[in-house]
Amino acid sequence: METEFLEPWSAPQARSETLLNEPEDYERAEALWHEQTVRYGQDARVLGNAAQFFESADPVMAEDLLKRARQFEPSNTAWAERLAILYTRSIWPGVPAELAAFASRARTELEISSDAALVGAAGEILSGTMHYRSPSPILNPVVELAESLLKKAQTLEPGNPRWVESLKRLAQAREGKPTAPQVRAEALAPDRIRVGGNVQASKLVTQVPPVYAPLAKQARIQGVVRFQVVIGKDGHVLDVQVVSGHPLLIPAAQEAVKQWVYQPTLLNGRAVEVVTIVDVNFTLSPEAGRAEAQPQVAERSPAAASSAPSGAPQRIRVGGNIQAAKLVKRVRPAYPPLARQARIQGVVRFTVLIGTDGGVANMQLIGGHPLLVPAAQEAVKQWVYQPTFLNGREVEVLTQVDVAFSLSEGTPGTQ
Repeated sequence: METEFLEPWSAPQARSETLLNEPEDYERAEALWHEQTVRYGQDARVLGNAAQFFESADPVMAEDLLKRARQFEPSNTAWAERLAILYTRSIWPGVPAELAAFASRARTELEISSDAALVGAAGEILSGTMHYRSPSPILNPVVELAESLLKKAQTLEPGNPRWVESLKRLAQAREGKPTAPQVRAEALAPDRIRVGGNVQASKLVTQVPPVYAPLAKQARIQGVVRFQVVIGKDGHVLDVQVVSGHPLLIPAAQEAVKQWVYQPTLLNGRAVEVVTIVDVNFTLSPEAGRAEAQPQVAERSPAAASSAPSGAPQRIRVGGNIQAAKLVKRVRPAYPPLARQARIQGVVRFTVLIGTDGGVANMQLIGGHPLLVPAAQEAVKQWVYQPTFLNGREVEVLTQVDVAFSLSEGTPGTQ
C-alpha cells in the first residue's frame, strides 16, 4: 500500500490529453489492449493493467474491466479500492465537461450500490478533504457525500470498525479538531513507499533473465518493457503491473521479474514494501539472430547505481498524509489582507523536498491563487519534520503539502 501511488484528485483526461504522442498512437495501443483482454479475459491482472490504460481517456471501459477483474478475484480488496478511486476522481470538482456523463453515472453507482467495500472506500477518499482543515464551500457537497457513503457502508457492514473510525475522524474534522491522517488501502498505507529504480536496482540479489519469445525473435521485435513493481517486506516481488511495452515481449519479462528477489528495505528501522519502476530491455545482436535480454533501469545499470558515492543522500517519495504525522514544527501562514478583503480562499499545493535533517530544503508550487501563494510559501519554508531513515540511513523525502486558506476558520491550516 503505497504512500503516493495515485493522486486521488487528478481529474480524468480526455483522449487527446493522454501521454501518447498522437491519436494514432493511442488507437494502436487501444487495439492491442483490447486484443489482450480478449485473449486473457479471465486473468484479473491483465484486466487490471488494461483498466489502468483506459482510465484516463475511457473511464467507462476502465470501470467494466475493473468490475470483471473483481469477479475473478472477489476476495482481492484492491479492485474495490481502484473502482472507488475511478469513481471519486470523476466526482471531484473540475472534471472536464466531456466526462460529466460518467461523473453522474459514478455518483449514481455509489448511491445505489450495496457493496460496503466500494461505498466505504469512496467515502474515505472523499472525506480526505477534511483533514487538518474545514473545506471551502465549494467542497461541501463532496464532504456531505463522503459522510453519506460512510454511513451507508456502516449500515451494510455494521460489524466493521473501519467505517466507525472513518466517521469519527470525519466528525472531528468538521468540528475543527485535528485528526490523524486517513490511510487508504490502495494508496496511502504507511507500510509502502516509492523508491526510484536506480536506488532499488542496487538491492537486487536474485535476477532471473527473461527468455526471448520465439515469435518476437523471429519478427525481430526489440525494445523495453516497463513495469511498476511492488516488492514485499521480505524482498520478494508481490505484484507486477505493466506500464508499457510490446505485447509479444511483456509475458516473458513479467514472468522473469516475478522471480526477482531484493534485499529487504527498512524505513525508520522497520521493514516496508517498496513500489519501484523496472525496465527490461530486449535487444537482438547482429550475429546469427542471437538474442540477449537484460533488465535495465531507466538511467543507469544496477552496477552504476551501486557505485554511486556512499555519501550522496537517497531520496524517497512519501504521501502527504503520512509525512504530516512527522511534522514537529508548523508555522501557520498569515492570511494576506488583500486576499481576505477580496474573500479569496482555497488551497495552495506544493511539492516539498525535506532534507535529511528534517528541514525543508526546496519546494515547488503546484497550484494556488496568486494572492495566497507567497504567505503559504513563506510559512512552509520554516516547517521541520522528524528525520526519515531508510535502511538505517537518513534520506531526503519528497512529499506533497497543501495549505488551506478558509475565511470561515479565520486562520489558514494544512491538510
